[in-house]
Order: sequence, then C-alpha cells, then structure tokens
Amino acid sequence: IGLSILLVGAIFLVVMPMAVPFWLFFVVSSVLGVGFGITITTTTVTAQSTVEPEKMGVATSFNTLVRTIGQTVMVSIFGVILNAGMFAKLEASALNVDADVMNQLVNPHTANLIPATLLKPLRGILYAGLHNVYLVGAGLVVVALLLNIFAKAQRAK
Repeated sequence: IGLSILLVGAIFLVVMPMAVPFWLFFVVSSVLGVGFGITITTTTVTAQSTVEPEKMGVATSFNTLVRTIGQTVMVSIFGVILNAGMFAKLEASALNVDADVMNQLVNPHTANLIPATLLKPLRGILYAGLHNVYLVGAGLVVVALLLNIFAKAQRAK
C-alpha cells in the first residue's frame, strides 16, 4: 500500500507544471509523506518479524542503517542528476550566464540580485533539472513496487 501511495505522489510530481499553487504542492507532499511513513513502518516491522526476538534490536538497527545509507547515496545521485540536467539546459540556452547564477536563484537572499529578464528562463532550467529527478524517482518507485509484487508472489509459492 505504501509504495502505491508513493507512486501516486511521484506521478503527481512528474506531471506537475512549473507554477502550481502552494496548497497543491502541500497536498502532493502530504501524499508522499503518508507513502513514506507506511513504507518505512512496514519495512521495519518486516525486519523485526523475520528474526528471533533476541535479535530484533539488531534487525531494527540494521534496517535503519541500510535505509540511512541508501538515502545518503540517493541524495548524492539525485544531486548529480539535478545539476547535470540544469547545466546541460544552461549551456544549451542563449542566456550567456555563469553556472553560479543557479546557486543565486535557489538562495532566497540572492535571488533578487538576478536581473528580472533572466528569472523566468532560469526557473525553467531549474524546473527541468527537478523534473529529471522526479522522473528517476518515479522510475525507482515503479521498480520497488514490481520487486515487492514479485517477492510476494515468491513467498506465496
């Protein structure tokens, strides 16, 4: 159930246009939060239920360790995807600006220093980079869902 809810949230992120009301982004984020909450709780309970009671602490802590390492690695990978997408779009554009301008754009203290004529195209470039991250994330949720279905089918045999 949790992965299905995550998939719904991921699909919303993939199809969401660049300009959306804050409340809609809040709703999508809430859907993702519920999906992650169910998924994380389920994996923790599964890890605990597959071992003897005296090894439950080890199983729980190992589950948390692996999840934390996975999150750390994926944040790095998503950062590479975001930056690669943004820099490719920036180079392909005719804006003739330094890549550091993207750092200015995402910083609320320096975004107002960017000329108004550049804001819309730079936001489009940022959106394209984020969209790449959302596409990869949605793909990973699909893979996880398929693996989960396959594992359940194997256990049923």
